[in-house]
Amino acid sequence: METKESPESCKLRTLTEEHSLLKKNKTCLIASIDAANKNGQSDEARMYARKLEQLEGQIEGVDRSLNECMKNHYNYFNTERMRSAFKKDVISGSQVIFSTLNSCRSREMENLFVQNRRGTAFLCCIIDEASQCTEPESLTPLVFGISKLVLIGDPDQLPATVTSPYAARNRFDQSLFNRFYSSRLSTNSEDEEGVLMLDTQYRMAAKC
Repeated sequence: METKESPESCKLRTLTEEHSLLKKNKTCLIASIDAANKNGQSDEARMYARKLEQLEGQIEGVDRSLNECMKNHYNYFNTERMRSAFKKDVISGSQVIFSTLNSCRSREMENLFVQNRRGTAFLCCIIDEASQCTEPESLTPLVFGISKLVLIGDPDQLPATVTSPYAARNRFDQSLFNRFYSSRLSTNSEDEEGVLMLDTQYRMAAKC
């Protein structure tokens, strides 16, 4: 992919590298806190926690600068044609694409992967919080010829909000995730193929 330069490009690269380094340092600090807690070293754990708090403040500052720099970089390509070409370059050169279900059918995505599709564009699609999406929403990415769909969710969460009584009567308030889950329960299936329970969380450090 040809890299498009703007007056912000150099600063953008520097901030991106700094952000990546700070995130790595954060991971190391979290690991140090966990190790100190496991070894009963409460003083060390508190020291690392203070450093982590300071580091998170640095990360927030870099995040703000990075967002502002990206905004200026993007606004440099101030014509609709240039913006569209820029989006196309970014998307087509990406190995992983993050999107909401509703916005994955954007003009750029459809032009690249539907109208001009050559073979299979994506190896798989992963939908997080799948139990809170309506079934039609979960089916939206399949237009890209995806052959592997991974649904991640909690069947005990509240379902997607459907305001139409007609839609609710026809079960459009049920997610694809919950339909598959209910189907397994109704058939008393003990076959675990295709089902994986996630039992470890990585969002926060253990309590001191």
